[in-house]
Amino acid sequence: MKSLLLSALLLLTITVSGQGNKLSIGITGSPDFYKYQFKSIPGFAHEYKTKTGYSFGLSMNYNFVEKFSVKTGLLFSTKGYILDYSWVPAEPNDPLIPRESDITLSFLDIPVLAAYDFVYSDKLSIYASAGIVAGILINEKEISTMGDGTEKETDFSGTLYNQDFNKVLVAINIEPGLKYNLSEKFFVSVAPYLRYGLNKISDQVLESNPWSYGASVGFYVNF
Repeated sequence: MKSLLLSALLLLTITVSGQGNKLSIGITGSPDFYKYQFKSIPGFAHEYKTKTGYSFGLSMNYNFVEKFSVKTGLLFSTKGYILDYSWVPAEPNDPLIPRESDITLSFLDIPVLAAYDFVYSDKLSIYASAGIVAGILINEKEISTMGDGTEKETDFSGTLYNQDFNKVLVAINIEPGLKYNLSEKFFVSVAPYLRYGLNKISDQVLESNPWSYGASVGFYVNF
């Protein structure tokens, strides 16, 4: 993980010295859809539900030559799931018994990708990129809906079922994309992606490593 962070910092240092439209910095965002295979909880018929996440933040591109570039950035992202409890309490409106727990994990993502432009013109570029995305867990939150319908912050999933979350996630990322130049100074990009996690958000919750997909939209400035 230290070597990955050092690599990202090195890329950031390189981009700062970019001249002649080699460096572009922008704001990007994406909906993130996850495919999780959940483990069952022994003795209970509780059900897990996958949640859609999102990511947004700062993205940077540096063109070494006309068609080759590297991409990095700092992105805030969310991941999570809902645990729907199956038990039937003696008192249906018991304010101490949860109906479901909504778990949201917040990460700081650092992508390190290499890109190649297959089509390159004054207005439009079509490219493909591949690399890794590392995510550092910065916050975890569980909101439970209780038997009486009220909501409160809890830790039922952790205390009842010993669910713990990995502090660092690493995934392989591939994406095609296109860039459209609005002017010599500004351009927009659209990039659908497919991502395979090399580890899990929780070894106790997931049966296998996750897949995710989405499409980022960005607005960039050339320097």
